[in-house]
Amino acid sequence: MLARKTRGDRGPLASPKTATSDVRQFPAAAMPIGEDHRFAEAARSLAQLNSEVAALQATVQKLQGAAWLRSQAEEGLSGQEAIDQAQRLLHGEAVELSDASTKIHEAQQRLAILQLAAREQARRLELIRGEASAAAGERVKVRHRKALLDILRAARLLGLASSAERAIRNELLEGGCQVLDAFTPAPRFAIPLILGEERHSGSAFWHFAQQLEELGIKS
Repeated sequence: MLARKTRGDRGPLASPKTATSDVRQFPAAAMPIGEDHRFAEAARSLAQLNSEVAALQATVQKLQGAAWLRSQAEEGLSGQEAIDQAQRLLHGEAVELSDASTKIHEAQQRLAILQLAAREQARRLELIRGEASAAAGERVKVRHRKALLDILRAARLLGLASSAERAIRNELLEGGCQVLDAFTPAPRFAIPLILGEERHSGSAFWHFAQQLEELGIKS
């Protein structure tokens, strides 16, 4: 595990050639969450529940539409149509008597159960996702800390290079000369200015160094 180092004198800057030589390479890779059998099974179950919910919702809508159409049709039966249906009933013939309201009620009850099950399955899926994410993060933790340390060291080198460039233009100014873009143009690269200096409390660079110390990363 990378050790913590207290703030203060950080000692000589590591050479670019050996900046990461003291940190082991860890090839551990994060496993895609889809390869976790628990997550895959839970996801399939949730997809099935959601599919059934959607199908039942469509059924309820059709039943509600059919009930409305039938109510309109029954209200508009002519006298002769009513007599014809009554005659068929008296002769024992089948006459379609809609019970749409019962069908709708039953479908809505099933829908409520399926929706509750889908919400619970979604909750369980997120729990599995969280557990799998924690395991994956643990596998790449050391490798990620090394990457953060590489960023810090690269930022320090960038700061040194930026300071050296500014020193050249300041040398001209202090000697009474003009800084001519044809010879010594300022770099069109704002990153060093955005980063600030590591020693300046509150700068972006300082906050990043603080973050690494909080993570216990030797810098």
